Formats: sequence, structure tokens, C-alpha cells
Amino acid sequence: MVWRALLALLSSHVGLAQAFTSTSNLPALLVFENGTAISSTTQWAARRDELKSLTQEHILGTLPPQELYPTFQKAVLRNSSTTADSVGWAYVDLTFNANGSDVTMPIELIWQANTVANIAVPLFLTQWNHRDWGVVGVQRGWMLALYAGADTRDSSSDFRKAYPGATFRKILARAFVASRVLDFLLSDPAIPGVTIPKINASRVAITGHSRNGKQSLIAAAFDERITAVVGSSPGTPVSAPIRFSSPDFNGETVNFVSPGRDWWLPSVKDYFGREDEIPADGHMIIALIAPRHAMIATARSDGEGDVTFAGEQNVLACQAVYSLLEAPNALRVHYREGRHHGFVDPQVYFDWFDFAASVEGTQDLFPAITLPHEFNWDAWRAAQPRVELPMQSAPLQDRIAWLLGGKDVASAISPGAVGKTVFGAAYCESGPVGSEWDYKAALMMHDSFKTCSLPNCTHPMTRQSLSVGAFVTSSLFLPCSDLTCKEITKPLPVIIFIHGFAYQLGFTGIYGLYNGKNTGLISGLVQGLGVAVLALDMPGHGSRQTEGAANFYRRYPAGSMLGAMVGNIAAALDVIHCASPGASALVECHDGSVPSGPYAPLKLPLLDETRVTLVGYSLGAMVALHAAALLPHRIAGVAAFGGWSPLRDMAGTEFSYLLSHTHALVPRLGMFGDATVPSIDFPQSSVPYDYDELIASIAPSPVLLYAPLRNRFANAVAVKVAAVNASAAWGEEKTFTFVQPDAPSDFQDSEVTAAVNWVSETLSHL
Repeated sequence: MVWRALLALLSSHVGLAQAFTSTSNLPALLVFENGTAISSTTQWAARRDELKSLTQEHILGTLPPQELYPTFQKAVLRNSSTTADSVGWAYVDLTFNANGSDVTMPIELIWQANTVANIAVPLFLTQWNHRDWGVVGVQRGWMLALYAGADTRDSSSDFRKAYPGATFRKILARAFVASRVLDFLLSDPAIPGVTIPKINASRVAITGHSRNGKQSLIAAAFDERITAVVGSSPGTPVSAPIRFSSPDFNGETVNFVSPGRDWWLPSVKDYFGREDEIPADGHMIIALIAPRHAMIATARSDGEGDVTFAGEQNVLACQAVYSLLEAPNALRVHYREGRHHGFVDPQVYFDWFDFAASVEGTQDLFPAITLPHEFNWDAWRAAQPRVELPMQSAPLQDRIAWLLGGKDVASAISPGAVGKTVFGAAYCESGPVGSEWDYKAALMMHDSFKTCSLPNCTHPMTRQSLSVGAFVTSSLFLPCSDLTCKEITKPLPVIIFIHGFAYQLGFTGIYGLYNGKNTGLISGLVQGLGVAVLALDMPGHGSRQTEGAANFYRRYPAGSMLGAMVGNIAAALDVIHCASPGASALVECHDGSVPSGPYAPLKLPLLDETRVTLVGYSLGAMVALHAAALLPHRIAGVAAFGGWSPLRDMAGTEFSYLLSHTHALVPRLGMFGDATVPSIDFPQSSVPYDYDELIASIAPSPVLLYAPLRNRFANAVAVKVAAVNASAAWGEEKTFTFVQPDAPSDFQDSEVTAAVNWVSETLSHL
């Protein structure tokens, strides 16, 4: 009866039924909108037209009709020179007739003036603010053409005014400007007053960074005269598809669409919280470039929306198109260290352009794609021995351990470990020797939480880098003015924060937002409540991206990443134990081999291991609930924001496939059939445990389940049924709270406030 009542109530929610039928993975590229599969290049040509229409209609805005495209009128030389080292330079105004109006735009040309006559040179296009990149190309024999398609100089608005019937927004309009430059330069032009080299039309390349990276990829998608492109940290929605850039992924969400930016159609913002319903996505733009050479160059720790996992999903989807067109080596991802604007090497971009042209000596520069988050479930399954399901009568922990790939809890949370799990010492990663031990925390900007915008932020805050367990770098945020913590007179409660699918940033990033400021949860807890917060990057995330699925399952083929994540929480609990009253005398808390110096066991302020609570969002909620079930008596309470959906009832969602295949968290879950994945070994109904039982096992400890209705990764009906079933374990206790607001899951103002308030209330009773 409970199930039927909840089904009737929630199914009547506006938009919920539609969300159940949408797709969280990227729409297939090699399938027409009518469902017909594509198997030939002729069919692909027609599909390209569909993709152009879809991306313009739903993201970019529409271009003018091709028959009304601008026509070149004249070129006026404004200035030119030739340097002593034979570099030619010209500043030229180009005038086009655009739908009956004259539009004049500047370009700057730089080339090697000693180029042999009648020898065509390759052309490099980029925006005005990347002049220094272009100079690298000139050194390597390219002609540089800088065009006004950037914030510093921008002619796109003039073309948009000339075509009032077109809806193209700023980014597509800037790509339109790049194509007009090609109209001129590829026409073998004459510029009165200066002679420029002839252009090799078979070698036309373009690149740009950030928003300019977006427009460079779009320019290549819509202008087939461009033979090679690098999108440098382009981000959402082009290299990082919208579906994998929502708050769950710490991405540049569709909420960044604004009139002030005017980058995309305003309607894009309407898909916030239901990103899986948008008919077009960024992989369609990349696919339009095929079979020409395209590379996405991204920073591992990009904090401005270029989600590494999203970029990989894009490339994996587009590989099918490149393979169909017999160009599998023309698509690449290039990783660099650092953040959005750091460690860019344009020399690599020109290496890619040379590779695209098969320049001698470049054939081995870009080997086959290696993606740190990629996981081949079929290959994994083929290598696994046949396993028997545990009995449903077996203890819950044993059944959980089985699904996580272990024989028992210890092996499930410590893949590859031999023998008894022991307490680990806490080692200082900044220490008395200086900041070189703090390099990871500095790179990941772990000090970006120090300004509190929540009410009643009366405490100071400082941060200590820690290495816990098996080299798990983390940060401990303390309500102290400095690391001596002299003002602390009694053991501090500790909140362990567990981030979501923030592959590129880990726990840093949007998870602090409050009132639009990146300062909410951690500062709210530390400065507002005076508690300690321990935050760490999960395997494959943030500072630990190289521990992602590709490497993890090579090293631990029988384990699971979810199990390892729970193991990381266990390691964090060990550190808290070692800093608790009386624990310093325990042999397990330090190995005794390094009595002094920068590697000595760290002396932390006293922490209270009896008042440790977990706060997890998305992925972190899943980890927190499993940790509480597998590590009883060590966790005083759990607040889970989104992140889970019943395992045995997957109707209408792709949650199971996402966990086993896409994110590779629990490969064994893929052995069970559901609505989207055919049964491999076992029926879905025989999953060894489900969330109602798991959550109930945490009783009577305080639990907050914050489960927004518009969470596209969960079945809202089944979530509520599971919560109602689990709540019975608390009996008359008032410490179980289930909230299901009519909102997307984003861990912003309302959710951060709920987390802080829950922690405050929970600690008051512990």
C-alpha cells in the first residue's frame, strides 16, 4: 500500500515521468533522429546536417542562410613592416557586404618574409588575445592570422546586427568571424601595399583557450576548410558535454548561461537539473569535425568547467564516428598538469597540427588515446572468475563486501591488502621545513574556503595538509588562528566531507558555494560551528586522477573503487583516532621509525573520535552511507545529499549502468540485469542488498537523507519507498530525517544550509 500511494503521489509530479525516460549517457551519434542506424559515409553526411540543426536549435543559435553569407568587398592596409630578422607584419581592415550592410573587421598577419616565392605556407588562425601563441607558429613556418573574435577585440556583434533573423549567440558568431577571415585569405588575395605568402589550403589550423577554445572547435565543426583544431580548456558545453557538467560533476553548469555572457541560447538554462533531456550536446559538435584532426587539450585540475571525465566521455562517443570515417588516429585528448590557465604549451598544439599533416618525425608524437577514467567493463568481466552469490541470510556486511569485490570487509575496502588492517599515523605534508610539502594543496587551492559568508562565522580557520593511510592526501580545516591551535582547550568534533563526481577538482570547487561565493560548507562548519573538517580526494578525483578506473582495475582487478573509497574514510578515521585523547600511547598510531624531522608523526590538536560525522554529496553520499554500514561504532552520524537510488529497482533510470560501467565504481553490479543492461549473470532482484537495509543498519545514529526530486541519477519513487522502509529502524528516535524537496540536486545554498544546520543539531545531542 505504501508503494502504491507513493507511486501515485510522485508520478503526478510535473516533469518526473519525462525524466524517467531520458538518457543520462550521451545520445548516439550514429543513429538518425528517426532511430535508423548509420553504417555508411553517405548516411553520415546526412546525419551531419541533422547534428548541425540540433546544435544550432538547442545550444548555439542559428546561422544566417548560406546564400546570404557575407561577400568580401575590400582590404585596406593600415600598417605593415618587415623586421630585421625577416618577419613580415601587416594590419589590415577587411570589409564585407553582410546582408546589405558593410561590416569592417581588423586582422593582423605575421609571417616569415623570407618565404620562397610560390611556396604555399600553412595558415594558423587564432583570436586577438593569443598573439603570443601565434608567434610560436610563425617561428615554425606558419602564417599567423589574428582575428577580432575575442573579448579584447570582437567584430561578431556587427555581423549579428546585420542578420536579425539569425539567432546565433556570441560564441558561434565569433566562429563565424573566423570563417570570414578564411573567405579572404583562401581567395589568393591582393592587399594593396603589401605582399603576403600564398596559403596552403590543405593546412589550415585554429586554436584558442577557454571560451576561445569553444569557438575554435565550433569553427572547425561548421567550416570544413579548417583541417586541424585544438580546443584548449574549452569546457562546457563543447568539450565537456552538458550531461556530464552538472553540479554532480563540479562543472560549468547550464546555470552559467546569462544575458551578460550571451554565449548560448537562453533556453539552455532551462535544462538545469534535467540536463539529460537536452536534445543536443557537445559530442555532436566534436563529431562534426570528423574525419579532420581534433584535439581537446585539458588541465587535470581545471577549476573553470573543463571536466576531465566529461571530455573523455565526449571523445569515447566520437570515436565511433572517426572509426566509421577511417580516421581513428585523428582524435585525441592531451592532458597537462595544473589548472585552467596554467602550463599551456602551444608548441604541443603545433606538434598536433604537424601530426595532422603527416610531417616527417611526428608520426609517434601522439600515440593511441589513453584515458585515465576509461573502463572496459566487458574486458573486466571476461577476466573475472565465475562467482556465486552470497546467501541473503548472510550478514549484511558480508553481502556488501561481496558486491564491492571483497571476501570480507577488510579486503573489500583495502584492495590488494594482506593481513590485518592497522591504524595509520598522520604525517604532516607542510611541516616545519616549509611549503614544498604543501604543493598538492596549493595546486588544488585548498585555501579557497577561508572567507565565510554564512551567518555567525565567528571562528578563525587554518588548514593542515595530511597524508592518511596509503598516501591519501587530504586537508584538515581547523577553527584556529594558526597550526598551534593554542585556543583549543577540548577535543574537536570532526566532520569528514566527501565530494561528488568532481573528477578534476576533488573536494575543491563549487562545493563551497553559498550566496554565489565559494565559501559555504567548509567555512560554514569550521568558522560558523567551531568544528574540524577533514576533506580528501577520492581515487580518480582531484589530486588523484591517475588513480582512476584505468589504472585502478589494472592494479586491483578484483576490487572496486567504491570499496577503496570507503577504505579511504577508514584511513581518515584512523588519523582521527590517533589524535583523540589517550590514543597517542597506542603503538598502532606511529611506526617509530622516524622519531623527528619533517616526516615525524604529526601532532594534531585533540580530536574527538566519538563525534565524527560524515557529510557526502552525490558520489560522496554513496560513500558515506556505505562507510557508516561497514565501519560501525566509528561514525556518529551521516548526512547524505542525493547520490543513491535503490539497486534492485532501476526502472526508468540508468543508475546501475552508470555505477558499473560509466563510473566503474562497482563493476559487479553490472552482472545484474536491469531495464537498460541485459542480464549477464543474475537477475536485478538478486542484488545482495539494497539501500533500505543498508540505511537501517546505521540506526540509531543520526541520519539525514536529502534527496531532491529532480535528481536525474535516481528514481525518486523508489528512493522514498526505501527511506520509509529504513526509517522503521529508528523507532521512536527522532534522529532520522528524510527530505525530498522539489528541486534539482546541486549542493548550493539550500543544501549547504541544511548540512550546516544538521551538523549543529546532531552535535548538540552527542
